[in-house]
Amino acid sequence: YRASLYVPQESIEAYKVAEYWNKFNILNNNTKIYIDGIYYQITSSTEVKVVSPNNYGEYSGDVVIPETITINDKTYRVTSIDEYAFSQNGLLTSITIPKSIKYIGEDAFNTAYNLKYIYCYAIEPPTIESGTFSNEYVYLYVPIESMDAYKNAPHWDRLQFINKYFVDGICYGVISTTEADVSGCLEEDYNYSGHIIIPETVVIE
Repeated sequence: YRASLYVPQESIEAYKVAEYWNKFNILNNNTKIYIDGIYYQITSSTEVKVVSPNNYGEYSGDVVIPETITINDKTYRVTSIDEYAFSQNGLLTSITIPKSIKYIGEDAFNTAYNLKYIYCYAIEPPTIESGTFSNEYVYLYVPIESMDAYKNAPHWDRLQFINKYFVDGICYGVISTTEADVSGCLEEDYNYSGHIIIPETVVIE
């Protein structure tokens, strides 16, 4: 068994002939690594980014990006989503973005027309580009304490903010750090019957 060593493309041949280094399985840093349905590339000694699959359309359904992955017994933190990573994946319906993500590239979700839900757990809004999301009719869930930050962050305000919670049989959509709106919930959640009393305040944990 030989451990894999990821090095710059221009240095591969030098490593392969160098004493001791040539005992490793020398790979290009740009090599795509496939783990649990998602493709990654190593960007540093501790970090990786999510990248596009080998064939467009491979991502579908509900995709959950982990905060960390393990490659050859070494743990890497997932810190970015590359440009075009989920582009042209028309069967993608939701994406869960971990709190470790700091940047999402241009056209990362271009033409992912069936993407309906984005669950982003980053406390600080990741930096995104003007064309990161091509579909503006996407529901975005973010931490309650970060909602105002997302609304004021560049380009995030193009999406549809909604954090929904059910309390005592009523669905509330959190619209700021101090306010909730019953009308903020999705239409499919309206299955009310009988006499409904909406309180003046509600506690959401």
